Amino acid sequence: MIDLNDKQAISAIDKSNAYSSVINLAKQCQQAWDDTQKIIFPQDYKDVDSIVLCGMGGSAYAALIIKALYANSLTVPFELVNGYNLPNYVNNKTLVLLSSYSGSTEEVLNCGKEALLRNAKITGVCNGLALGEFFKTNNLPGYIFEATHNPANQPRLGQGYMIFGHIGLLTKIGLLDV
Repeated sequence: MIDLNDKQAISAIDKSNAYSSVINLAKQCQQAWDDTQKIIFPQDYKDVDSIVLCGMGGSAYAALIIKALYANSLTVPFELVNGYNLPNYVNNKTLVLLSSYSGSTEEVLNCGKEALLRNAKITGVCNGLALGEFFKTNNLPGYIFEATHNPANQPRLGQGYMIFGHIGLLTKIGLLDV
């Protein structure tokens, strides 16, 4: 049996650096918080009557955490979408959060395109690729992180970026008080 205090023994079997990503969770959270507080949002991003987070798999986890921790302090409805389409009520008074660690989740990208057509306020969290380009091309204030504290480069081990990225965005906009 392996001694969990023996870093050399762990390193010998942990070829993907999962251990390093796990012990760096706090650094992921801090990096995401610090980075999101530097993002500048248009003033009208505060003026919403609902929030919709679009994400699949582990990228949807941030919505579950936010709903569990802040259910009593959110002042507008907060909904999670796990699919290709936004709810019919999404409009220019809706904040749509696009959540994709990889930045290539097609369901999230489709929701982003729908949100744009409906003039929704759009932001989100990703590690680049197509979603990062979507933010840049459409001049949207998204958080595109560099996963320096996730050496395993596995999305499930980068939850600090995803969870605190979304909490940071909502706080910076003024929709969440933490």
